[in-house]
Amino acid sequence: MLIVCYNVGMIDKTLLKRRLVEQKEEAGIILGQNLVEREMQQEFLKNLDAPLIKVIMGPRRSGKTVLSLQIREKDYYYINFDDEILGGIKPEDFNQLLELIIELFGQKKYLVLDEIQNVDKWELFVNRLHRANYNITLTGSNSKLLSKELSSSLTGRSLTLELLPFSFREYLKAKNLPLLAETTSQIGQMRNYLNDYIETGGFPEVLLRLKDAELQKRYLKELFEATILRDVVHRQRIRYNQELVECAHVVISNFARRTSSRKLSKEIGISEHTLKKYTGYLEDAYLILSVKKFSPKPLEIEKSIRKYYAIDTGYIRVKGLSSSRDIGLLMENLVAVELKRRGCEFYYYLLKERNEIDFVIRENREITEVIQVTYDKDGIRDREETMGIDTARELGARKLNMVTWFHEGEETKAGIRIRYIPLWKWLLP
Repeated sequence: MLIVCYNVGMIDKTLLKRRLVEQKEEAGIILGQNLVEREMQQEFLKNLDAPLIKVIMGPRRSGKTVLSLQIREKDYYYINFDDEILGGIKPEDFNQLLELIIELFGQKKYLVLDEIQNVDKWELFVNRLHRANYNITLTGSNSKLLSKELSSSLTGRSLTLELLPFSFREYLKAKNLPLLAETTSQIGQMRNYLNDYIETGGFPEVLLRLKDAELQKRYLKELFEATILRDVVHRQRIRYNQELVECAHVVISNFARRTSSRKLSKEIGISEHTLKKYTGYLEDAYLILSVKKFSPKPLEIEKSIRKYYAIDTGYIRVKGLSSSRDIGLLMENLVAVELKRRGCEFYYYLLKERNEIDFVIRENREITEVIQVTYDKDGIRDREETMGIDTARELGARKLNMVTWFHEGEETKAGIRIRYIPLWKWLLP
C-alpha cells in the first residue's frame, strides 16, 4: 500500500486535519456545558455582523473562548492556536490551513481564531481573510502583542472587547444567588457572598466546576505559573525564569501599595530597567494591573511611582499574601479591577504630595469623581473623609464616593456630594 504524506511546512497534514476536527468537537463540548451569560455578551452579539474584526482580549481562562463561540447559531470555523500542533503554523502555511478547513467543513462565513498571538505574523492571515469577506473573531491573552498589530496593520478595522474574570454580579449569577439585598439578614448574607468572592476570585473554572478548596488553590497556582511560562517566558524569550517568577511574587505581595521601582528591584536583585520590563510583561499577560499617579502634566503621570493590583483576588489568596488585616487592601484591589472592567480612566492621587487618595476618575480631561475605599469596622475616619473632600475641591470633582464595608448614606459637605456606599452595592450598579 502506498501511503502519501502531505506536509504543511514541517507539520504533518494528516495530523493537522485530525486536530482541527478534534477542536471542532471540543468547541461543541464547551457549548454543551452549563454556561453563565457574560455582561458583554449582548454587546458582542449586537456587533457580530458589523464589517469589523471582533477582538476579545483578556487573561487566560477568563472565558474568552466561550464568549467567542456564542455565534453557535451560525456556521463557523474554529481554530485554537493555543495548541502544540496549531501553534507551530508558519506564515507560509496560512493558505494551506485555509484550504484544509474548507475541505473538512465546507464553505462558511464565520471564523473564530483562538489565542491568535501564538502565531507569528498572524495579522497577515487575518488581513487576507478580512479582505475575502470572512466574519472574524479573534481572542488573545496578551494585550500588547495584539494591540501592536491591531494599531499598525488593522487600524480602523477592528472592534476590541476586554473580558476579565467574573465580576461580582456574574459571580452571583453563576452561583444562582440573589442580586438584591434589602433586609438586615439579606445584607449580612450579601457581605458573606462578597467574602467568598474575594477568597476564590472570579475565574470561571474555579466557580463553576471546582468545589473543593484545595483543588481551587491548585488550579489558580498552576494557572498563574502557566501564564508566566507560556505568555511571558516563551513569548519574550526570557532566559532567567526565576527572576521573572520572583518579580511576579514580589509585585503581587505589594498589591495596592505605592512602591518605588528602586525598592522593588533591590528586593528582587535586578536592575530598575529589568523590573520595569518584567512588570510590563506581567501586565500585558493580564496577571497584574498598574495604576499611575494623576498629575495635570502628562510627563509626570508617566514618570510616577505605580501602584500594582492583582487582576484577580484569588491570586492574592492562593499565594498566601494576605490576611484578615488586609481586608481594606483587598477591597481596594476589587475596586481597581472593577474600574478597569468598566473602562474607566483612573489614577491614584497624592494630596499635597503626601496624603494618598485611592482613585480619581477622569472623563474628557476632567476629574469627575474621587473614590476612597475604607474598611469601616471602627467607623469612617474623619481624616479619610476630609482628604476626599479636599481632593474633590482641588481637582474640581463634584462627586466623592466613600466605598465602605458597612456604612451607607448620602450628605453634602463643603459643596461636595458624598455618597457612602457598601462595596457589595458599588459592585452591583
